[in-house]
Amino acid sequence: MANLVLIAVCTLTATAAVGNFAGWWRTDTVLSGSMRPGVQPGDVEVLRPEPTASLHVGQIVAFHPPHERFTVSHRVIAVHRRHGLWITTKGDANNVADPWGSVRVLSSSVWVVSGVVPHIGYLSVWVRTPMPHLLLALTIVLLVCALALEAIWRR
Repeated sequence: MANLVLIAVCTLTATAAVGNFAGWWRTDTVLSGSMRPGVQPGDVEVLRPEPTASLHVGQIVAFHPPHERFTVSHRVIAVHRRHGLWITTKGDANNVADPWGSVRVLSSSVWVVSGVVPHIGYLSVWVRTPMPHLLLALTIVLLVCALALEAIWRR
């Protein structure tokens, strides 16, 4: 049974990595509560590319707000197609549209949220903190010490 679980986890991980590398999808960890109640902090969004021409009101898209480096995933509340494609977005938990106003979409495709995996993002956020790196270093040191002591005791 353990072997089957290990094979399933390895297959899932490999599939996720290949799909991400190939551009078939990507994942993003939700850090804020702006899309509550449907999407919670700590959830992981699965994003798929979709042609810009098929973008419509109601979809949740991931994008960089003007002059920002971070990514936001908010619902499209308006689409305007004059002098290019412009969208207005809003978080489901927010009372008003996003403060940056309408955003011009320049690319031929956009990242649209196609699914959400609850709570798994907490692991992703935790891995980026110093604690797992410290634990890994400590584990390696303890393993080397244990192997050294075993070699000494065998003599």
